[in-house]
Amino acid sequence: MSDTYTPTTEEVRDAYANFFEGHRAISRRRAFKRWLAAHDAQVRAETLREAARWYWNNADETMRQTIPQGNNYVSVPQWLMDKAEEIDPASPVHDEGEKR
Repeated sequence: MSDTYTPTTEEVRDAYANFFEGHRAISRRRAFKRWLAAHDAQVRAETLREAARWYWNNADETMRQTIPQGNNYVSVPQWLMDKAEEIDPASPVHDEGEKR
């Protein structure tokens, strides 16, 4: 197998599940699907957080706008951080109170 080969998600799932037999393999497939969904949510949330940090660090005054959120208006970076929190509320806190 070459060093450039990357297994597909299905191959990894099957290898993980097939390590077990019978009913346990079915249970492991379900566990893998849950793990993958949680991982994908973390990736989406971190992408939103990265966008928010970029916006805070790079946007000039003309780009800093507020958008409606419920009965209030929030900045675009705050809206992005709030959406990330909705997707992945369990991420650890790091610098300046932001989530990572």
